[in-house]
Amino acid sequence: MIVEWHEWIDRYVHEVVRRLPRERRAEAADDLRARLTSEVEARRRESELPADKIALEQLAAMGDPAEVAYRLAPDQAVLVGARILPFFWKCAAGVLLVHLAFTLLWLRGFHTVTYLLPFRFAFTGSTTWMDVVFGAVANFGVVVLVFAVIQRWGMGHPSPFPSRWDPRGLPPLRARRESTRRGIVIRLGLAIYVLIGLHLAPQLFPYLVYSEGDFWVTSLLHSHYRVFLPWIDLWLVPTVILLLWEIERGETGPVERWAMAGLDALGAIVLFGIAFGGPFTVLDAIFDPLIFVLGIAFAVSAVVLLATTDTGVADLAEEEVVS
Repeated sequence: MIVEWHEWIDRYVHEVVRRLPRERRAEAADDLRARLTSEVEARRRESELPADKIALEQLAAMGDPAEVAYRLAPDQAVLVGARILPFFWKCAAGVLLVHLAFTLLWLRGFHTVTYLLPFRFAFTGSTTWMDVVFGAVANFGVVVLVFAVIQRWGMGHPSPFPSRWDPRGLPPLRARRESTRRGIVIRLGLAIYVLIGLHLAPQLFPYLVYSEGDFWVTSLLHSHYRVFLPWIDLWLVPTVILLLWEIERGETGPVERWAMAGLDALGAIVLFGIAFGGPFTVLDAIFDPLIFVLGIAFAVSAVVLLATTDTGVADLAEEEVVS
């Protein structure tokens, strides 16, 4: 596939500014793009070489994007610098995945206090759901602290950057992802339906009963279901707010995607808690496995977003880099 010369520049600018602090990205992108475009156009007037070849030569002379990002914002100026930021996100995702695994085991009755220095995973008989959530936050904070220490004392001097760098390896830019309005509206409608049904109208979850030749409709919900309402509200109320915000904006930005990943992870924990801590419905033998499968679906959604951290980090800069 033929790549136009200005696209090579856009790819390069994207790779540089995604490593910068968020508040500096827009200005740095404009300045760097203008500088490279001006240099390429000047050389085009003096050379008969194709424009794309001139652009590639210019980018190769500019150097590795990580080195340029370091010159624009030395690592000491940020909590986690450009050179270790991708590894930071991978480690954070790994720790959260381990925490989720221990949570699933805890729901099955497995109790443990495990230390994977410097992380602590405490799941005992007295552990509450609040302990689970704050344990995940604490372990994430440990990742931040460790990388901040590495940044401050272990990475004080810039590591050697490659002396020869080939810009042909620059990955293509992803198009901005517009919201699927219909999908958002469906998810929003379901969330509101569940909240109204659980709080105001349990009969919105009908159950047809047949006995001694008579039929009647009652609520599928067990009287015990209200025990789970605070956690369901903690999950679904912010979800409704986020979906309304996305409809208002007309698109799903990087911040919204990360927020939805967090809410999906919380939703998975809530659904697992319902499946293993019921009763929630009068037909738990049928619905518990379905709720558990739904929890897995939410967990997979969250894990995919957290595990593909390079994509997530790049997307944070994409709205400011791709014009």
